[in-house]
Amino acid sequence: MSQSLRRSDNLKFTDLLFKRVSVLWDNEVNNDFIVQMAKGVLDIERFKNYLMQDYFYLLDYLDILKKLKNMCVHECLSNHLDKMINETMHETYSVHVPYMNRVGITQKEIFNCKIELVIKDYISYIKSVIEEHTMLGGVIALLQCSWGYAYVSEKAWKLYGNDEHSLYKDWFDAYSMGSYIDANQDWIDLINEMTRFLDTDQAEILCDIFVKCAQFENQFWNVL
Repeated sequence: MSQSLRRSDNLKFTDLLFKRVSVLWDNEVNNDFIVQMAKGVLDIERFKNYLMQDYFYLLDYLDILKKLKNMCVHECLSNHLDKMINETMHETYSVHVPYMNRVGITQKEIFNCKIELVIKDYISYIKSVIEEHTMLGGVIALLQCSWGYAYVSEKAWKLYGNDEHSLYKDWFDAYSMGSYIDANQDWIDLINEMTRFLDTDQAEILCDIFVKCAQFENQFWNVL
């Protein structure tokens, strides 16, 4: 394995992934949109736009999870994908949609919402990863989003959150709740098992996918 990917007995593949994106994730933590949301001062219209944009992204994310489930031939991974599908459905319909209703987003606004180009490009990239690198590439791409949200929400609230009654507090809670953290940890553990015997080229490709997805996330926050 090359120098950049050489692992000790205690260093797991997801440790390498984290090292590759830690700066990008911290950029998200300190993004103006995230900071204002944590402080409770974000303009509500900007937040409404975010909710609609992320709603469309979640629908595609859910479809991609289902596609991976249909491709899967490994029972352990298949069971995990079932969990992630259920978790994402909960996030979409029990957290996200009620939040949209709470802030007064109408069906007309959803219908007229123009999806940001970065979201279209991001989804297209994930789909291309699955086509080119099959199951493992797709799982790595989706993990970045789920794990990244957990990292960003927890750290941003610790640094900037100062109002327990903020309209946006529930957003941070949703991505730091026990079931969400546990689902991510199951995903991390599974990927570490799946990548135990990667060669250098395979590892580099997966690391690059993870980084590219984190770059898309940064671009997303920047356009909101």
